[in-house]
Amino acid sequence: MDEDRSAPGVDERPVAHGTVLRYRAQPAPGAPPFPDHRRIGSVPADRWDAIERGSARADWIWPTCDALARVHRSGRTLLAAVNISTAVPADRYAPTISDPVTRRAAKVFLRAYVQWLLDNVGAAALTIDADIVAQRGLDQPGSEDRGRAWAQWYVEAAELARSAAAERGKSARLKLLPCLGGMAQGWQREVVEASDGLAPEVEAVSRDGAFDCHAIDGEDLAARLRKGRRPVPLRFNDGDDFEFLRYRDPGLGAGSSPASTLLQLRLAAPGDLLLQVNGHWLAQRGQQFDIDLTAHYAIEGPNVIDVLATGPAFPVDQQVEMLTLVQT
Repeated sequence: MDEDRSAPGVDERPVAHGTVLRYRAQPAPGAPPFPDHRRIGSVPADRWDAIERGSARADWIWPTCDALARVHRSGRTLLAAVNISTAVPADRYAPTISDPVTRRAAKVFLRAYVQWLLDNVGAAALTIDADIVAQRGLDQPGSEDRGRAWAQWYVEAAELARSAAAERGKSARLKLLPCLGGMAQGWQREVVEASDGLAPEVEAVSRDGAFDCHAIDGEDLAARLRKGRRPVPLRFNDGDDFEFLRYRDPGLGAGSSPASTLLQLRLAAPGDLLLQVNGHWLAQRGQQFDIDLTAHYAIEGPNVIDVLATGPAFPVDQQVEMLTLVQT
């Protein structure tokens, strides 16, 4: 402990036992999902014609990153989208992506967009031309030729997007997930083969996962966090792969009736904290936290509290330096 906060009517108890777990999503059925974890968060699609307002790069108007950061702060993989072939700047280019001049300009824009995205959020899944099926009627009879033409563009765009990520040293941080309305036949197969999967229905957020349990160097959590001992590191790669600190508290037992239960926690650096307290989610931002758990803490126990550390750009490497429950 860094300081003595004991006082009459105050029961301060460093959490006795803690375990660092790593959650990794996997498609195998039967594995437990992380409780109530929303693994993917989407944002409205950006548009080529809304960003490229002039021929000079200085004239481009990039969107704010607030919505993108909120997805990561909530512990979810970001699913971004950019419409290009359906959002050609009409004042400078022919409106079809098959036009050679338009296609070259689209690739210049896409390279810049991918690098802007990764520079700001670190990692993301990306859908190119999110509205293509609906706007071009590619699910209608007689649309095969249009579909094949768009698939050729998409394959080229996917290759360019990966190259742009590689130039930033972030090849593994970009996943391409097209939105095909559930189709995967004919020309759609070419699109899928050039991608990392299909964009999911974001509302269907649960997914099977696996937990790997890592003991904290054989020490209980209280010993690990005492002054002079090493903090507990946590890493958050994305919504499918993250570490969290889980600890179990037995409660105070029958007959106890504290007025409040407070969790005091300190991170090594300012960041975003997600807590799951007996199935209830809480979120705060900062470095030093005094969080009222009274409404969710079971006096007679047991209590399970999960601590996740996130931030606006993935991956996030954080450390828990202090963790104490205070009952008054």
